[in-house]
Amino acid sequence: MFTAAPGPREIAIDVQCELLALGVEHLIAEVFAVPVVKLAQRTGEGGGVLLADFNGERDQTEARISSLLARGRVFSLLVIMLVRWDDLAIRLMRGGARGVLYPSASRDEVIEAIRTVSVRQTYFPPVLQRTLAQRYVGAPEVDAQVERLTPRELEFVRALSRGMSTSEVARELGISIKTADTHRANLL
Repeated sequence: MFTAAPGPREIAIDVQCELLALGVEHLIAEVFAVPVVKLAQRTGEGGGVLLADFNGERDQTEARISSLLARGRVFSLLVIMLVRWDDLAIRLMRGGARGVLYPSASRDEVIEAIRTVSVRQTYFPPVLQRTLAQRYVGAPEVDAQVERLTPRELEFVRALSRGMSTSEVARELGISIKTADTHRANLL
């Protein structure tokens, strides 16, 4: 469930799938009441949120990733992935994207993701949070690293593995979003 965080002041889109673009524009108009600008028509200097889709076509992967990440330096980049590809999502996040959404994202997840990246925080879809937690905690070669985690970091990773978002974990543990982001970064 999303929190009542402030919404973005400006949203630009670079969505190649026209049907997806229409749906995103409708949702943004309904929930955030801000105009949506096509990236190609935008004349401003940056800031705000950029929603971009990524279909994962192998031929275009590198060019699209480079294009998205270059824009992510100016915008808070939220990538809507049209295929669930965990390793690529992680690569996009490491490269500068503020968040990713998978095709299975609910309306509430999309809203939470937009709100989260609009305040320059990081958004991982719950399913990717579980994957990351399972990879980290479940791998035998990292047992020694797991033993070095603080009790609070262990609480944090357990909450992530239950599918909670970073903001939900922060609320549950009674910590700030910034502290939750620091725990998540340390875990990664």
